[in-house]
Amino acid sequence: MEPDRRTGSVHSVLRVPAVSAFIVGSVIAVDPAGLWPFGPARWLVVSTCGVAVVALSLARPERRLDRPTSRLWLVLLACLTAGALTNHDLWIALAGTDTRHFGLATWLLCWALFCAGQQLRDQEGALLKACTAAALVVGSWSMWELFVSRPIALATTSSRLTGPFGSAALLGAAVCLLLPPAVAVAADRSTARSWRVLATIATVCCAAAAVGSGARAAWCGLLVAGLVIAWRVRGVRRPLAIVGSAVMVAVVLAMPLVGTVLERDQGATSRLDEWRVATRVIGNHPVVGVGPEGYRIAVSEGVDAEYERAHPRDNVLPDRAHSSLLDVALAGGLFAAAAYAGLLFVIGRRAIRALPTSSPRRVALTASLLAYFSAQLLLFPVFELDPIAWLLAGVIVAGSQPRRPRHELSARLLTVAGASVAAVALVAGVLDVAANRLARDAMLASADHDDAAAGDYAARATRLRPDSIAYRMIATQVLLAADTVTATDTGLTHAAAARDRSREDPIAGDLWASSMLQRAAQTGLDADGRSAVAAWQLLVDRDPNRARWQLQLGNAAALVDDVEMARRAWERAVALGQQQAAQLLEALP
Repeated sequence: MEPDRRTGSVHSVLRVPAVSAFIVGSVIAVDPAGLWPFGPARWLVVSTCGVAVVALSLARPERRLDRPTSRLWLVLLACLTAGALTNHDLWIALAGTDTRHFGLATWLLCWALFCAGQQLRDQEGALLKACTAAALVVGSWSMWELFVSRPIALATTSSRLTGPFGSAALLGAAVCLLLPPAVAVAADRSTARSWRVLATIATVCCAAAAVGSGARAAWCGLLVAGLVIAWRVRGVRRPLAIVGSAVMVAVVLAMPLVGTVLERDQGATSRLDEWRVATRVIGNHPVVGVGPEGYRIAVSEGVDAEYERAHPRDNVLPDRAHSSLLDVALAGGLFAAAAYAGLLFVIGRRAIRALPTSSPRRVALTASLLAYFSAQLLLFPVFELDPIAWLLAGVIVAGSQPRRPRHELSARLLTVAGASVAAVALVAGVLDVAANRLARDAMLASADHDDAAAGDYAARATRLRPDSIAYRMIATQVLLAADTVTATDTGLTHAAAARDRSREDPIAGDLWASSMLQRAAQTGLDADGRSAVAAWQLLVDRDPNRARWQLQLGNAAALVDDVEMARRAWERAVALGQQQAAQLLEALP
């Protein structure tokens, strides 16, 4: 049967705008009215536009798929699926957490975009321009942040640049991915003057952002890419001159931050500590790992007293290993890590070997991938950027692979399936953005002591996203802040619902036990006190090296006059670095 030329034409017309919207939207989408301004709105764009790109790219009369990398992807996805199914938190392993969004669904999206990228071999110019536009956004945002103020206020004392990500590390990763395409467009004499001017501005601003972010992983990634390109490609003096000039200008622009970009709350040993803990957890789960997003639960298996004293887990809980290989091993086991490393090796080897005969556009895309994935070895997979990187990796891998004709019916079915999945992602994303705004309203009302309004906003957020444990936990927090028995009971209901959805989630468990303890303090009933002791004891048994939980167990025991239990818990808390427990110990008889 002959392919439907009209359908193919429509796909061709929509493909480039969809890809451009996906790349630019993935870095620009923010929602200042939301509690997490850099999360739900961006995930809405990444998921919806990403699925649209896949459908438009794969539903064409002919297709190309690289066999070696396809096999490695199948192994990786099989291992990640096994990790998700054997994990105790299946829904979140599949869908991802509400803030990180890197469950099995995102891995599947990355694979699909990798396949889609292999169909875009003839769209390299459009991809470079889309990356340049994204680089201009990232660089302009960072320069405004440097010379004026942060467009969106952050709860941080760091002066490092964070860009439209709210994170210095993610800003550095974005620069790795977007700077080489901007340099290529700026150096391409065949490109329109307006694009070259914009690309030059993007190059300078992104270089300054790289310096101002203080992201050492990004610096290493850019250095690796630069050395490889200089080694394998002749006649790169013009692009290298542009980069060198941009770096010099960037250092001048970022001069106000030069003394602070290397400041850290912890030194380089903190990264080594994270790797040490992650390696212990991997050793306990070498075959299938702990499932995507499961490290936030299993991290307690690797934490010892030394780590807890050096990195207290009062407010910030580790949920990633800060190394892409370790993160993949945690999610799917050692076989998953081997498949992931194999993917990077095959793609990198093929791209580097082709560099001497590659077009300038392919050289730029190769440099982008070398910088990004090299940096990821010292960072972690992120939903904001990994889908873009895998799309570009598909373009690099495609090369001149033979095309296989596709049946007209399969193309139509893929279009329908893609439209359906994109529609679901769109609806879920819009609901998440709305719930995120209500959550912010709830927190603001709670800060203003308008407890009734705070509870109403929080309840509406949970109704919009009843599957989300994050909004249940926000509801619990604002209701506990009201500090009445009625509000505490309602908060306990939300905390129990979050705990039922993710039984071993450490934050949900903490809020559930905190609700029990607050209710016991309010009612003064011995039964409530015993229930609070049992709740905290359950958490301490699960993670005995968490100082906060030992402190709270002691508080619950003191409430029911169990002096010996309180003493043991507080002594353990002091040994773990919790100084508040030392004051409580002094007050014991």
